[in-house]
Amino acid sequence: MSDHPVIRSTHGQERQGGVEGRDNSEAAGANRLLTTLLGHQLLQFRMGHDVRLEVGPHHEVVLEAPIEVRDRTSRWFGEPLSAGAAGALLPLIDQEVSSAHIATNGSLVLGVGSATLTVHSAPTYEAWQVHGPEGMLIGCSPGGDYVAFWEPESRTKCP
Repeated sequence: MSDHPVIRSTHGQERQGGVEGRDNSEAAGANRLLTTLLGHQLLQFRMGHDVRLEVGPHHEVVLEAPIEVRDRTSRWFGEPLSAGAAGALLPLIDQEVSSAHIATNGSLVLGVGSATLTVHSAPTYEAWQVHGPEGMLIGCSPGGDYVAFWEPESRTKCP
């Protein structure tokens, strides 16, 4: 079995990814990929089986675990599929992502406008994912033990 995660396209092609963050080390490659969110606005969010944040024209952040939204005057913490979550996320619409970081415990931390949005890892399932252009993908493992990531396909194709 490989130490690297693999994803398969709908056409059956496999693409190898990377793993970081084991032993509480920093997820440098995944954090580098997260910088592609910076400067883009949170355009909308959708609630269904999860919460999906549309960031700029090419990125989507998927939230499946409890979230925390904190700004200068308030803090909200709870399940993402709730009216409370919708109320906490609504003021973030049209605000720019000013910071993006994966903590050593697997938490995703986004600065959006004057607020901070945090999604902590979940013990038994992937708490969050970030999808970007050309197949870019970052995901937190169950328990936050590591982060798996795939570069955009343009960076992984052979010449």
